[in-house]
Amino acid sequence: MATQLSGGQVFFLSTDEYLSDNTQDGPPQIQNLTGGDDVSDTKRGLLAQQLLQAPSIDATALTALLDRIPSESDHRPVQSYYPSPSRSSTVEPPEDEEHEYEIKCHQALLRDNCRPLFHVDLLPHIEANLDAHAHLLRPWTTQQHPADAKGKWQALSRQWNRWKEFRAWQLRGRRRRPGFGEYLDVYRRDYFMSGGTSSRAAEPEFEQTARLRWERDYDDYGEDEDVERHAEVVRRLLPQGFVIRRPLRLLPDPKTQDLWTTYVEYLAFEAECLYLLAGDARRLEKRAKGKYEVAKAKVDLQQCRVDWVLSEIEKIKEEQKTAAGEGSSGKTGSSGKRRPADDTDGLQDVVEPRLGKRRRMGKMDEDTTDKDKTNETEEVPASTSNNLS
Repeated sequence: MATQLSGGQVFFLSTDEYLSDNTQDGPPQIQNLTGGDDVSDTKRGLLAQQLLQAPSIDATALTALLDRIPSESDHRPVQSYYPSPSRSSTVEPPEDEEHEYEIKCHQALLRDNCRPLFHVDLLPHIEANLDAHAHLLRPWTTQQHPADAKGKWQALSRQWNRWKEFRAWQLRGRRRRPGFGEYLDVYRRDYFMSGGTSSRAAEPEFEQTARLRWERDYDDYGEDEDVERHAEVVRRLLPQGFVIRRPLRLLPDPKTQDLWTTYVEYLAFEAECLYLLAGDARRLEKRAKGKYEVAKAKVDLQQCRVDWVLSEIEKIKEEQKTAAGEGSSGKTGSSGKRRPADDTDGLQDVVEPRLGKRRRMGKMDEDTTDKDKTNETEEVPASTSNNLS
């Protein structure tokens, strides 16, 4: 009687271990496969490709192999060939596939108007010497998203996962329901990046699945988009000490915003996460010392990520000045004086979101906008307190 194999077990087999008919022609078949419906669409597509590449079984070689089984059965039981039910069904991709996926993520970040942590050409050097690049990798050095890769050098894919979370946050804040065509494009993009096949993506079921998910994700979104309300939330979330010297105007379609506006909104997204993590850590400080240390480490890492976003905003400002012909020595007030805080977007430790200050923040934005016209400066004091104080 043939051994019954589940879909997950077949996926774990190497190319040489795939089962096929004892024929020289025709596609390989598995007659004893069970639980095929439980295999995800992505894995099913990859499995189909591997099966088509599997060689036919040579009858003579098979006979010789069977003759050897009695002498090896005591040392290599059949059960060890397949993962136990308790093992994770996640398959670690080959190293070249991991590199290819990092490259895809780098390209996806650029296409979606995000600044990658580093150029993809540095990837081999970073992997070969992680210690030398520890500071560079710091904002994205650990797993946070469920789909994050484990290797510390795989920071680009972690950054891509985080950026997609930010894009979803932008839509939720605006209560904007994307059209199905827009959603389908993103769904198809992610499918291909994860190794999906064109043939599968062309099937009617693929679009049907995407439509069901679109309806599920945006079912409660009506025609009540409110960009201004979200913009006010963004202003209140910006860290104390971060001063903007131009109007912050968010657009209904976030992907049509300029890079500076998008990154200021992204700063608010990461700052909100920092506030939540800091609050969790403070609650654990006196109750569970061990858990507090873990929570505090998360706060420190998130603070590092916020600082990185701030540094990117500063680079964006300098690049925009250069593009406008002003150069890095553009007007900053009186000649010879220290550049004011609004030119450096400086930030000390973040304490709390500026909630409950709606009027004040709105007025401050108006004041700073007016004073931009007269080339005056006004610095909002940065907090000098620690995150967890």
